[in-house]
Amino acid sequence: MTEPPPTAFPATARALRDALAAVALDAASFARPLARCALADCRGTCCTEGVTLNAEEAMVLRALVRREGEALRALAPAMPDAPIVDEYPDDEDGPARTALVPRRYHGVVAGYPPHFADAACAFLMPDARCALQALAERRGRPAWYWKPLACWLHPIALGADAIRLPDAATDRHADGARGGFASCTPCGRTAPAGAPGGAPAAEVLAPELRALGALLGRDLAAEAAGG
Repeated sequence: MTEPPPTAFPATARALRDALAAVALDAASFARPLARCALADCRGTCCTEGVTLNAEEAMVLRALVRREGEALRALAPAMPDAPIVDEYPDDEDGPARTALVPRRYHGVVAGYPPHFADAACAFLMPDARCALQALAERRGRPAWYWKPLACWLHPIALGADAIRLPDAATDRHADGARGGFASCTPCGRTAPAGAPGGAPAAEVLAPELRALGALLGRDLAAEAAGG
């Protein structure tokens, strides 16, 4: 196995390894064909809800904003003064999340899910790149160094029973009325037969699977390809 990738969230990485080192990977789900989305087309659809953060992620990103606020705002001009907000303000140990800013998607992005909002993560740049990733690259860090786990793993889902690629039937965000999330974003939708760039998800998501596997001490890319 390769060494675990450097991360600004070491406690999160250790907890992930403890929780998921032996959890099964649903290889069959990674046989579903996907295509890498083009940011020029999707405009960062997967960032429309922001992302929930654990305590370490919130602490590290708040410190980063204090230290690199000017640089981050140059990348994402719409970023508010407090881009990390408490989801449960009365619970000091409760989860936080990235703030949302208005962003028009309906009528702009073809196939934008009707139940998605016209909003975006505070760190989304005008060109649909992530300011946290762009800053890491500018500072000579690995691209995902400051990027929350759920962001760089999308659309892969981590569960106590399995690591899988959700589809319309298994999307853990699906609740009927809202219609799901990961399986509705361009990078999580099944690629039509013959679609340009379409390939088994195990191939398309190989970089994410390799990085996650390195954190867990497993070769998840090989496990997924075996499905």
